[in-house]
Amino acid sequence: MKSIVRMNVCILSVFIAAGCQNSTEKANSLPKESPKTVFTSCNGPRIQAECVLTQYQTDGSRYITQQKQWICPSSRSITIEASEPGGRYVWQLKQGAFQVVQKPVSVRENSPLCSSAIAQAVLSLFLAGGGYLEMPSSDLESVKVEGVVYQPYDWGSLPQLPKIQGVTTLILQDESTGLIDRVEIKPGSGGKVIHGHAFNFRRNIDTDKILPTRIEIFEGGIRILDMTYFHITSVK
Repeated sequence: MKSIVRMNVCILSVFIAAGCQNSTEKANSLPKESPKTVFTSCNGPRIQAECVLTQYQTDGSRYITQQKQWICPSSRSITIEASEPGGRYVWQLKQGAFQVVQKPVSVRENSPLCSSAIAQAVLSLFLAGGGYLEMPSSDLESVKVEGVVYQPYDWGSLPQLPKIQGVTTLILQDESTGLIDRVEIKPGSGGKVIHGHAFNFRRNIDTDKILPTRIEIFEGGIRILDMTYFHITSVK
């Protein structure tokens, strides 16, 4: 049976309100309007995904916010929007180049809530994990992650995909199930390796694809972000 990924907004509001009561947690909400830049140059439907994002900070506290993510399968691009205490952010990974489209004037540009590696991890897990990419044979040796054997694919070697500036991306496919649920991002500048792990794949009615409903991001082996999706749809 097909099922759509949705969650009652009231339930979500209660969850966020409960998080505000914890002294080590902060919560934030989605912006009401979308930036015009999101809807440029996408030939075909986009995936619109909304998530509750938890950032795990080094002092043990958690910052809870929300994001809207627009993924364009045809252009292999992603735009991420969030309304933070300082104002609205808009990040975009397009044609292999990452940029901050919009940010508050008073806030530093390098927000820990999004980077080129994080944007690439989310984009890869939705496109490859959702079956939007044709996966050719790979000559890379199998690797084992947490007891599971994976076949790695080099993003840069896949046909019709833009090379991401400054990073190397490996997409990992579970050899037993065929599911692509992991990605590894290696910054070329010697930064820490980013791992993305997708969970809870469900068939989405609007897109008619099996998509992840949760993504965890690790940096140097430490979990830094958790994205739990409560609404995923297709937008023309």
